[in-house]
Amino acid sequence: MSKIVLCEGYFDQAILETLIKVNELDITVKPYDGKDSLKKTMKTFMDRPDYGEFTTLAVTRDADENGEGAFTSVRDTLKMAGFANLPAQNGEFSGVAPKTGIFIVGDGGRGAIEDLCLASLQNRPEFSCVSDYFKCLKQAEPKSKARAWVWLASHPDFDFFVKGVGKKGYWDWDHPAFGPLKEFLRAM
Repeated sequence: MSKIVLCEGYFDQAILETLIKVNELDITVKPYDGKDSLKKTMKTFMDRPDYGEFTTLAVTRDADENGEGAFTSVRDTLKMAGFANLPAQNGEFSGVAPKTGIFIVGDGGRGAIEDLCLASLQNRPEFSCVSDYFKCLKQAEPKSKARAWVWLASHPDFDFFVKGVGKKGYWDWDHPAFGPLKEFLRAM
């Protein structure tokens, strides 16, 4: 029996895989290549030859600007794909065979997985250099994705392959910002 998390993209996959490894969980992570591709992914998911082996299916997605809308979109997509007994709230699971859960990543109904990563750095003095970089360029406050990549690029050992974003201590995995997501993964 196995557990699977479907996530938006490869950055999310790298972060989730590291959280899973750090917490010694046995969960497979697969990206669905962006929120607009979830419907396409779910149409074929139940036709997978290994579908019957899944005990738990979880879908994560960034809240972006509207966490409630993101949750409703994922829930509606799962319903259209034939899943019943769907969770009523974010971060919950329901049903059996497979148990199904939805986790919308963000704080206060807004944000993305990069925001969790960045929040884990708030107590590191060198993190202020990221904001200084954008001030130097005279750019407005950038999106969290841009800030995360600037942080990663500041490390001489970073190789710019997305798979590496979860490794080498770039983020503080014990930070409370990751707490709700870690609890969701443990509940699988």
